[in-house]
Amino acid sequence: MEFTREEHIQFLDLELKEQTQQYIATIQTSAISLLAKDEVYSTQFVKFENGELILKFKNDRGIPRKGEFLTAVLLKDNIRSYKNWGNITWAELRTKHQIEFSETVCIWQSFSGDKKFSIAGFRGVSLDFAEKIVDKCIVILGPKEPPYQYIQNLIKIVNKTPINSEPAKILDFDVINNNWEPIKLDNQSKINNLLLNQISLSKEIIIQGPPGTGKTYLMSEITAKLLSQNKSVLVTALTNRALIELVSKPALKPFLEQKKVHKTNLTVDEEKEVPKLQNTKEIVCSPENLSLATFYISSSLGAEIPEIPPFDYVIMDEASQALLAMFTATKLLGKHIIWIGDPYQLPPVVSLKDEIIKKKNLNFLIKGMNTICENISVPSYQLVKSYRLTDRSVKYTGVFYNDSLVSSSSKDYKLSYNDLIFDVAKLLNPKGGPTLIKTSLPIGDAKPDFGIYLILSLVRNLYTLKDGKIEISILTKLRRTVKEIQKGIANNIGNQSNLLVDTIERVQGLTNDITIFFIPNTMLEFSLNRALFNVATSRAKGQTLIIIDKGTLNYPHMNREVKQYLKKLDKDFSFEIEPSYNYKKIRN
Repeated sequence: MEFTREEHIQFLDLELKEQTQQYIATIQTSAISLLAKDEVYSTQFVKFENGELILKFKNDRGIPRKGEFLTAVLLKDNIRSYKNWGNITWAELRTKHQIEFSETVCIWQSFSGDKKFSIAGFRGVSLDFAEKIVDKCIVILGPKEPPYQYIQNLIKIVNKTPINSEPAKILDFDVINNNWEPIKLDNQSKINNLLLNQISLSKEIIIQGPPGTGKTYLMSEITAKLLSQNKSVLVTALTNRALIELVSKPALKPFLEQKKVHKTNLTVDEEKEVPKLQNTKEIVCSPENLSLATFYISSSLGAEIPEIPPFDYVIMDEASQALLAMFTATKLLGKHIIWIGDPYQLPPVVSLKDEIIKKKNLNFLIKGMNTICENISVPSYQLVKSYRLTDRSVKYTGVFYNDSLVSSSSKDYKLSYNDLIFDVAKLLNPKGGPTLIKTSLPIGDAKPDFGIYLILSLVRNLYTLKDGKIEISILTKLRRTVKEIQKGIANNIGNQSNLLVDTIERVQGLTNDITIFFIPNTMLEFSLNRALFNVATSRAKGQTLIIIDKGTLNYPHMNREVKQYLKKLDKDFSFEIEPSYNYKKIRN
């Protein structure tokens, strides 16, 4: 075997230690200091609307970025005001004065109508937390606790999975580096039956879903067929969002109506979005019933190491973001397994430093789906029809998939550029897909003035499309860049519900009209990472505008496929835009 069980546990212990040290350093800081650094926020409850928690923020302090995960806390009366905190640490504030808490995520920001305040909406609030909120009460937002229990569950799984058992073949793999070539699935009418027949014969299969190929729709159809055969099914994913998107598909509506779909830890917004979804504290396993649970929850059940897998079928969504030990958890829980994901997109996010990962060769244990595809013989299939990307788009994204993708995007989807000024309209290819915009960006600057000015100018003009209802995403690798762009948007355009500014790691699964992918002239090895670049450039149904420094094309350490993509685009559809006047005044 490539890694002993002890080495695997050492990796998980290291990851747990790194997460713990980073979090302890934060919570042992005074809450007032965290407030000053915009790591803690004091807010006022406004209302619940459509399942979303709406909070009010003072503009003289920070506001969470969209997509940021936080812990919402209710404190006792005498300590709710930050003016009474003194030098108490965030840990002491919670352990001694907390009434209730809930994990949550910021999903939008907006003006409040009062120049002194902004408002923001949050999703994922627990029902218990919502019941304790009263009118105009103070809600404190702070650091989200790392998923300690998830890592601890995986340690138990690695330690206790019996040697020579069926699940053990994942943990005790040998490196063989096989030439992984999944079977291409291009006959849509026969895909479901083919996969169902294969999974009835195999203990596990892999379905690779490149960008926009309808993997969630396919997963819902397969799940419905299995339930109609009186099978018990567990679907697990990294995020709650992925589970809700699955259960919202039409194929599962009859089972929702019959109250046969259960989700652990149902939140207020999820209950609003899917009214017939059943809330449960523990995973339900019953014939003709579907259970939905995140990796975090599912790993807890797997850590019990059942002698016989309780579920007939386990489907893992977002499989590219699962650690190798999580794949073992699915084998412990299901007699038959379907792993759905894309090893060419983003891998799991870990806290360990890159130098440690490289030194100990830990990517085998981190990138679980890649390890299984390349070293374990599993029947594998690839979806090839992209319902998101245009013909021109798939010719570029196809670079990452041996040119196997074909476009099945709606021919009715068109953006009219007639209302745009010529300097912006010329940047948008009539056939959709990517545009390369080359400019001059200072080396080492994650927040270049002209780059951010250029982004703001593009957004301001693009918002004239579709009567301002166009969905735009601004994506970049570095959090420093994200915060600076968000600041520029807030000061010059105003926060919009259909405008997302975020790091690329947070947006896998996102679909929009136009993506602006900004690559500052610093830390290029991260921005030009193959998986990250693939995700960033395959979100848009319409256009993807890639902004880079003109010297980036000569970066010596660029991935071969990323280089092929950019060189091809440079010849096909690229523009140079240089600073020519005092753009700083416009930005500020």
